[in-house]
Amino acid sequence: MNLLAVIAEYNPFHQGHRWQLEEARRRTEATHTLALMSGAVVQRGAFALADKWTRAKAAVLGGADLVCELPYVYAGQSAEFFASGAIKILNATGCCDHLVFGSESGDLESLSEIAEILALETPAFRADLKAGLSRGLSFPKARAAALQKQLTQPLEALLTAPNNILAIEYLKALKKSQSAIAPITLRRQGAAYHADTLSDGDGFASATQLRGLLTPGNIPETQRALAVLKKQLPYPAELLTEALAHLSPDRDISLYKTLIHRLLITPPEQLRQLPYWEPGLEFALKALPECCATLEDLIDALTAKHLPRSRVRRLLMALAADFKAEALRAFQAPDFTPYLRVLAFNSRGQEILRAIKKQEGLPILTNLHSNQTLLTPAQRRCLAWDVLTTDLFSLHCEKKYTHHRDYLQGPVRVI
Repeated sequence: MNLLAVIAEYNPFHQGHRWQLEEARRRTEATHTLALMSGAVVQRGAFALADKWTRAKAAVLGGADLVCELPYVYAGQSAEFFASGAIKILNATGCCDHLVFGSESGDLESLSEIAEILALETPAFRADLKAGLSRGLSFPKARAAALQKQLTQPLEALLTAPNNILAIEYLKALKKSQSAIAPITLRRQGAAYHADTLSDGDGFASATQLRGLLTPGNIPETQRALAVLKKQLPYPAELLTEALAHLSPDRDISLYKTLIHRLLITPPEQLRQLPYWEPGLEFALKALPECCATLEDLIDALTAKHLPRSRVRRLLMALAADFKAEALRAFQAPDFTPYLRVLAFNSRGQEILRAIKKQEGLPILTNLHSNQTLLTPAQRRCLAWDVLTTDLFSLHCEKKYTHHRDYLQGPVRVI
């Protein structure tokens, strides 16, 4: 078996994702493909477009063989934690040969050079970083300035593009863990990551553009968009539109109310325990119910020079889920190994699972009722966040709430 791995959100899976898998298989001669995918919450701190089982099935129909969940304790966090947690799981499978990821640059050598500096954190780099922070620079800008002193090539383009940033973090995690997995990066095809205007073209739309077409709970709107979607999705568009029919268009309103409730009942000392907290932020949070009438108001009010919008979203989602900085640190510890939660698979996916099971280094979860005995207390605690965020997705995004769907829904088998 020659196993290719990919870390993704598939929010939703589209033609660009299919091209990536096909091209990576061609270059590596991989026989099997494992995708590690975000669950109910994605990396930018928002709920996914559709439930994780629908998105996982779409990925298998689009070319993946096995789709497993990246736990919320990694999936809903900053790029560094997102990448390091995913690499931790892929290393623990014991049988991943290659990792493919997209990047705007497509330059593995340059990205690897940056990743090595970040992984080693030499005294000179740490001193330059500390000097930048002391001058009042945000962490990303201070880090970029410190990196630039170590390199001769211009860094601005490499460190501002979202896929490049994740690519560097994947490479850094591989180096720090001394992983045997061989990385391969492919230049991003089609629309830019944040492009939100869809134009007629070769089918390589961005996920942002596709989410603009897919309106939860609004069937007439999605029906009018079907003709466009059929060009953009490598599987029947109805798979997504039927799932979205069960979702509420008022998810932002619902989440806003939950956040206001949490802010009203949570004392400042407990707000200081949130991940991504900064001194004084607890008072800014406590002032939000008085001045903010929508979820976007909450995000806008907190977004500042030292607190980017994506970080604000992750912080607010952590508040909704009562996720603390202490938990984030615990699951990043080198001695913690997660599990492999199966969401969808085909016949080759079953072969991957058998190969991983032989390694005996990673619990495989297909039925949460019977598989609980496979987990340590720390792994059960990690799993509890997946269950909770799935519940929150159902509570805020679905027209009818389903309690603990993780215990009711088994993996999707695609024949």
